[in-house]
Amino acid sequence: MPVVEIKLWKGRTREQKAEMAEGITKIISEVGKTAPEHVHI
Repeated sequence: MPVVEIKLWKGRTREQKAEMAEGITKIISEVGKTAPEHVHI
């Protein structure tokens, strides 16, 4: 799997970060044809 680095400006809530991680995990696992358990954020 590729390594993706994401940098955010300050001010994001934990909920926003969790939602982002969930969405990123979903798209990487779908496009990369791998289980979400194999994606580490």
